[in-house]
Amino acid sequence: DQQASPTWKETAARSYAMLKRWPEAVRLYQDLALARPNDAATFAALGEALLKARQFQAAAGVLERTLRMEPSPQVSSEARRNLVSAHYLAANYPAALAALDSLAALEPLPAILFFVRASCYDHLRQTKAAIDSYRKFLALADGNHPDQEFQARHRLIALERELRRR
Repeated sequence: DQQASPTWKETAARSYAMLKRWPEAVRLYQDLALARPNDAATFAALGEALLKARQFQAAAGVLERTLRMEPSPQVSSEARRNLVSAHYLAANYPAALAALDSLAALEPLPAILFFVRASCYDHLRQTKAAIDSYRKFLALADGNHPDQEFQARHRLIALERELRRR
């Protein structure tokens, strides 16, 4: 049966992902993960599909498992970035910061991830760390993230005011 073959499922899962039909992609990637329990690339794809399907906690669990499998550097980098997003969007800010630290140990962080770091610190009420990260984000952003730059400038004003009051 062609539809039961892993090759067909992988092709179909990728097609659904390209079409942004996340529930269908998740279902097929879950089947593939059962058939390939040690394939980091399959688990990374499942984690990304879960993330896009807004199943943040499930995505985080799958992506953490992916990273324990010793994936290739490209799969690892993508999985780490998706793990940051999954934890951040699940409002698990300490885990998002840990994932950011793990990613930063392996590669330079892009500007937008300094915004994510600042936002995590902000949510955790770690004012000084939030200020430092918002400043770093603004120094790197260079007009490429206008919405976040607007937010960062306004949060900096509020946080610096708060720090002066203490």
